[in-house]
Amino acid sequence: MAKQKINIVWFKRDLRLSDHQPLKMAELSGLPVLLLYIFEPSLINDPHYSGRHWRFVTESLIDINRQLAGRVAVAHDEVISVLQEITEKFEVVSIFSHEETGLAVTFSRDKAVLRWATQNSIAWHESASGAVVRPCANRDSWDKNWQKTMRANLLVNHPDRLNIVSFDFDTSKLPKTWTQSN
Repeated sequence: MAKQKINIVWFKRDLRLSDHQPLKMAELSGLPVLLLYIFEPSLINDPHYSGRHWRFVTESLIDINRQLAGRVAVAHDEVISVLQEITEKFEVVSIFSHEETGLAVTFSRDKAVLRWATQNSIAWHESASGAVVRPCANRDSWDKNWQKTMRANLLVNHPDRLNIVSFDFDTSKLPKTWTQSN
């Protein structure tokens, strides 16, 4: 039996439902979509993050799930393990997410995800998150890109138009901030 074809919207730092390019791309794709957030141990244990950050993430996810009737799948593991688990049930066509900039741990992770996606014939579409462009050979024209980005019209998302699929992950390993809130 053939697996159901889906796309994934991988929420990283941008936890909102409006002016969100990856959500818009998923909406326009026409395929069912899995909305996904991953509490990654490598990030939880990174000294750049604190409990305050994870409480904010938890509160943001609770708010999104209120708006979408609990439709964001939440996992706790490294991203490639989670994606691999999803591909055991679904045929993933594309992953939509925002680019992240700034930390070596997320840059290394994203390079590994790109290799994994390529090896598994999955398209990964990363949208710029703000005016920072990756990769950037120099900073000569950064201000032109910033001006263009800041003056762009807000993107109108329609998450109610998404055909959202669900996926049940093992929740026993989720951070206390998540399990105490739900």
